[in-house]
Amino acid sequence: AGWIKSEGGNGYLGRRWLGKIKEKPPYNYVVGGVRAESWTHYAGIAKPLEGATSCRLWLLNYKSTGKVYFDDILFVELKAPEG
Repeated sequence: AGWIKSEGGNGYLGRRWLGKIKEKPPYNYVVGGVRAESWTHYAGIAKPLEGATSCRLWLLNYKSTGKVYFDDILFVELKAPEG
């Protein structure tokens, strides 16, 4: 989860799973290509891919000459629900 603000940029908040992963591509996004002119919160939940041993967080301003700001980025492990 995190906050994004854009000044003409294309904001992406994503993740890439690392390890011996069979699925391709081993990455996806909480949000991609947003142009939020005021601070906007985005959040998502992801199940690790089979073979993943770690995860890299991506903060991108992709194919843009504008600016993108990120704040209060959270990446936390959640326990699986019981039952």
